Amino acid sequence: MVTYEYLLRKFYGRYKWQWCKDRGCKPEDVNEEVGINGECFVCMEEFEDNEFQDEEYMKSLLCEEEYSWWRIKDSLELKETEEDSGDDNGIYLCTFPDSDDDYCKGFVVEKEWLVDVLERMDGFHNREGVDLKRFLDNYVWDETWFIYLKAKKEECVITEEEVHCK
Repeated sequence: MVTYEYLLRKFYGRYKWQWCKDRGCKPEDVNEEVGINGECFVCMEEFEDNEFQDEEYMKSLLCEEEYSWWRIKDSLELKETEEDSGDDNGIYLCTFPDSDDDYCKGFVVEKEWLVDVLERMDGFHNREGVDLKRFLDNYVWDETWFIYLKAKKEECVITEEEVHCK
């Protein structure tokens, strides 16, 4: 399962590799205490606070697929709980994207990215080859987001009519 921490580690590795490539060395050649010619790449915490938050930098560092994962990185931190997952019927309480609730606004994801993410999830099965973009257009944002959250936690199968989560 892809998590925020997984992306941070993976993209930090990419950052270090690019840093070394730009200086004509290999990551294994760099002594993190003394660096190369008196300079060294930043630690992971500094990377997370700076480069990892810089959209232009990340766009230049990553391929298109990785960049689409980076765009939803903040949503991957979300842990589904009783408090934030909706009512007993599984209807997510936030509305998207016009909610005045800042908590909800942070979860807005374009449907194209959501489709891309769902197709890559281990627990999401599109056995009938359903057009996910067209399928998700039938849902409002809160329902679409609920499908994403469910797919993160459970095995889900999509059919032309509905999404089944175990």
